[in-house]
Amino acid sequence: MNIHLPKLMDFFADKMGELGYRPALFASYSSVDDGRVGHQGGTLPGQIFMHWYGEKSVIEAIDVDELFWLFSHEVAHLYQREGADVIETADSWIHEGAADYFAGLAFESILPKGFLSQKIKQAEQGCLASLEDNPVYLDASRKNPRVHYDCGLLIINAIDKKLKDQDSISIYELWNLYSSKVSAGAPAGVDQFVLAAKPYLPSEMIKNLEKLKTPEFSALKFISKLVADNT
Repeated sequence: MNIHLPKLMDFFADKMGELGYRPALFASYSSVDDGRVGHQGGTLPGQIFMHWYGEKSVIEAIDVDELFWLFSHEVAHLYQREGADVIETADSWIHEGAADYFAGLAFESILPKGFLSQKIKQAEQGCLASLEDNPVYLDASRKNPRVHYDCGLLIINAIDKKLKDQDSISIYELWNLYSSKVSAGAPAGVDQFVLAAKPYLPSEMIKNLEKLKTPEFSALKFISKLVADNT
């Protein structure tokens, strides 16, 4: 990690611009004996927080790739800047999905081993399984917040593919355009993200993104088509 974390910061600085400060990393561990094991991560301005809990033997056996993915996701949030501060929980797919996607791109740049493809496959299974139970995005995400990560990753991946197909701006440039709108005073969320994306994406995708969190819209049908188109 001592070798890869500086490379991770350099990657994001190159793609999304320098932060202008040196962030602090806080990592902690708590031992529990009730069988639980897991981790939590988060960011505050200029700070990354990581916490692991569980039996020490389990924590020590954490997969190195998963650990680097976790760090990459949290670092991505820092570089998302104001765009990550979504107001409505229903819009969380924007910053969580994008953080996962950016983490995957960074991972492949530093440790090319197909890890992003693995994560996308996992996201397809998780997202579609949740939407099969609850085709309406709001219902599915309320029941399982992982939907924001899994479905968000699939949507951002599809957006990036559309941008590349049209030889348009990069996904990083799109994010920075959106984030600059928020920095100028616009509320962070789907409306501003779609507004930033509108000149660069097909009208059908824009309409579907606008309808995603409405109760009459089938997120299952929309994302199933995205998966099929990008397979």
